[in-house]
This record gives sequence, C-alpha cells and structure tokens, in this order.
Amino acid sequence: MLSNNIDRTPEGVLTFAGYDVTKLAKEYGTPLYLMDEARIRANCRMYLQAFRDHFGPGSLPLYASKAASFKQMYRIMAEEGMGGDVVSSGELYTALSAGFPAERIYFHGNCKTDADLAYGVSQGIGFFVADNREELLALEKTAAETNVTQKILLRVTPGIDPHTYEAVSTGKVDSKFGAAVETGQAMELVKLALTLPHLDLRGLHCHVGSQVFGEDVYQRTLDIMVPFLASIREETGVTLRDLNLAAFQFHHIARHAFFTAHGAGFPVQLHFSALDQLLGFAARFTQAGKFQQSIQFDKFRVDSYFFHRISLHS
Repeated sequence: MLSNNIDRTPEGVLTFAGYDVTKLAKEYGTPLYLMDEARIRANCRMYLQAFRDHFGPGSLPLYASKAASFKQMYRIMAEEGMGGDVVSSGELYTALSAGFPAERIYFHGNCKTDADLAYGVSQGIGFFVADNREELLALEKTAAETNVTQKILLRVTPGIDPHTYEAVSTGKVDSKFGAAVETGQAMELVKLALTLPHLDLRGLHCHVGSQVFGEDVYQRTLDIMVPFLASIREETGVTLRDLNLAAFQFHHIARHAFFTAHGAGFPVQLHFSALDQLLGFAARFTQAGKFQQSIQFDKFRVDSYFFHRISLHS
C-alpha cells in the first residue's frame, strides 16, 4: 500500500486509519472525505521537532490553511503548536472562531482589500505579509487609525526559476507576487516600510513555487535571500531576523541555512510555510467500497532527509 495508514482486511476490504471504509460509507454516505487525525498530528510533530533540531529559537512551521480551512483543522494546529497562514478574511474568521491564537497567524495575499487589512489589525494577528507599495501604505493608514504597531514581513521575489509548472512558479523576477530583489524594487520597499511609524518590519518572505522537488532550488534561494538581508543591514543599519521560506525539504535546507546565515554574520529565524502536506492522505469515496484515487498523497521520509509528493488521479 502507498501509506501505512491504508491497508486491506484478510477479505480484501480497504481500511483507512484502521477503519473499514465500506462501513464508513454506509454510515455517512458518499462521497466521503476522510482525514487521519493521528497522521496529521504526527506530521505536525515531525515538523516541529525538525525545527527544534535544526533552526534557532522562534522558528515556526506554518500550516497553509487554504489546503483545508475548517474549524477542527485549526484546533488541531493550535493544539500542536503550529503557526497558520491565511489568505482571506474568511479563513481568518474561521481560524479565530476555532480558537486559533491570533498572534500565530500570518495573513498572505497580493490583493488584500482595505476591509481585509482592517479586520486583521482589529483582531491582533501576528503578521501581515505585505506584497507591494500600495499595501504598505494602506496598512500604515489602517494601523495608524487604530493606534497600533503592526508586525509585517515583506514578500520579495529572489529571481529563482524552480523548473516547475509555470502557473505555480512564483519566485521569478517578473512574478506578480512581491518585489524583485534583482531590480532593486525589494530594497526600495524595505526602506519605505522602515519609514512607516505604525509598521514593524521584522523580516522577509519569499515563495519560489509549488511542486518543487529539487533541494538546490531552496539552497539557491537562500544564497540570494541571506546576502540580501546583509545588504539591508549595510544600507539601513537594521537587522531583519525573520526569513519565511515556502519550502518542504527542510533537512537539507536546515544545514545550508545554518552555514549561509551565520556566514553572513547574523542569526536568522526561519519560518517555513505552505505546509498543506500536513494533511497526509485524504481519501475520497464515490460509492460504498469504491476507492477513487483523486486526492494528493504526501509521504515523508525524515530518516533520509526528503519527502516526495505524489498526485494520484483515477
């Protein structure tokens, strides 16, 4: 079987997390989506342990809640000590309704509305990940009106081609997301953010793409991002200590990040997001006893320092 939580009985009946799927389908009807809570929690703990082992204090794995934005998932993430990414006021509302700690929420997105900004600020979320000049100015206005200082990360594009599907390649110079390091735009936005009295720029965020399997992509990203952090310090006198990388193969990255960051002369807190892989295996049943391979399967191999992601389709 593809995963250790999927098996068959001696009679050949498919089981998921120890449950007979035909009985579940009869009880709940079809289509039926199943998630293995024990597997999800184990994956959370794996990430958290890896961060403790390899990254500095304050490092935090973030659950990309667009993967499954519903209350019980947020409760699990909160109980396990995860951070959370949201990309809409709806996701933020759901997370807060489930009791997820606002201070561990990061609000992403390149087209946040004024209402999104106002809602996030009013709820005391941990960070906005600001995408552009317009957002910085709008967020400064909103924070000033409520007399708060809002922590932010600035999204930048490192100019990396991850050699993945074009539609999910987000780290190239001409990406619609963030400001390019190579063109100087990122430095301009850093300097602007540092002048805004109600924004507290803590670090940078970048995302080079999805379905990226080559560890060299993230190593090359670090080789750009950490020197850029050093350049910011040299030009502004400010040391930004948070670096958020949307990455998966963190064991290789951990070693590379340690030497790169400390080689630049300062520690960096690393945050890795887009962890929809935490879902493990979700199974969909279209009728009693029939298993349709339609949802992604994510397998982790911590012992050999990589994981691979396989999409299955019927």
